[in-house]
Amino acid sequence: MKVLKDKEVVIGLVVLIILSIAAIALIIKREFPQEKKTVQKVVVEEAQIKTAQVTEEGAMKAAEAEAQVQEQKMQSEESAKASKEVQAAAADAVAEAEYKVESQEASQNLALAKFEVEQSEFYTSPVYIEYTGEEIEQLEEIYYYWNEYKLDAVDDLIRLPRVRTAFTNELTGTNGFYYYGTLNSDGLPSGSGIAVYENNAYYCGEWKNGKRHGKGMWLQIYPDKPTILNGIAGVTEHSYNGEWQNDLPNGEGQEHISYDLEVMESDEAITNVIGNFKDGYYDSDLYIMLMDENGKTTDWEAVAKKGTFTYYHDRYNAKQKLPVWLKMQDKEEDEYYWISEEENVNWGIFGLKKMN
Repeated sequence: MKVLKDKEVVIGLVVLIILSIAAIALIIKREFPQEKKTVQKVVVEEAQIKTAQVTEEGAMKAAEAEAQVQEQKMQSEESAKASKEVQAAAADAVAEAEYKVESQEASQNLALAKFEVEQSEFYTSPVYIEYTGEEIEQLEEIYYYWNEYKLDAVDDLIRLPRVRTAFTNELTGTNGFYYYGTLNSDGLPSGSGIAVYENNAYYCGEWKNGKRHGKGMWLQIYPDKPTILNGIAGVTEHSYNGEWQNDLPNGEGQEHISYDLEVMESDEAITNVIGNFKDGYYDSDLYIMLMDENGKTTDWEAVAKKGTFTYYHDRYNAKQKLPVWLKMQDKEEDEYYWISEEENVNWGIFGLKKMN
């Protein structure tokens, strides 16, 4: 009976052991996959974290790269803007420098022109130069029409390029003149003849021993562009017709000045002076015609002594000027032309006044 019990005990232990082993196996079977899944999950999570970290780092780097690109772009734009500003400033500086140079050159040219005008206001004795060219018949033709007083034909001829090229252009800078006419025994102009000077100037009339003497007409044209005479722009033609002595206007005569009214820069300008002249200056009783910028003329009378007008009275006006001319027409009472004392000198024919 005891043996049977022991056997049952052993069988029970064996069964218990088997069941335990089965239970352990089942547990292992169940637990191991879960652990594996947990490990996989951990690995996945770590990978995700690393991916997130990498992505974040990549995004940060991308953002930094984008920021650098934007900064470089801004720097490039600023650099381009600065470059344009520098170029513009440089261009302005060059333009300003060129303007200063041009202004300086213009000032120098103006000063030189004023100096030349001041010098050319007075007479310089021209030198007779014998003409040796082949175009003398052209000068002879001008002389013929001038003696016939066909001044329109004369004006047409002296403006021709072939005439200017053959004569007046050849004399530029010489203060000389070519001559066609009679000569004395010394070979100097005497009697009657025509002379051509530089700057499109001519004289036709009487001569004595190489000097203009007797009756004759001097004419100067400005065919290329109007010039300035007596401080007034727009002069196209200038002439004196009358008596001469010792190469200068002396005696009775008339000065005439023509203007381009579109260029004339003056309210009024002398267009005619008729009366007496002394060494090219206005002298004695005079008739003076003024013309305004619209072509309207007024007539005046005056008295002068070698380029200085006699005042009608000694009372100054509000501008500290004195009356030198008396208006001749359309006046109910005396109307005067007023100038300052400083202005009242050297009135005469521009270019034909003897230096005092």
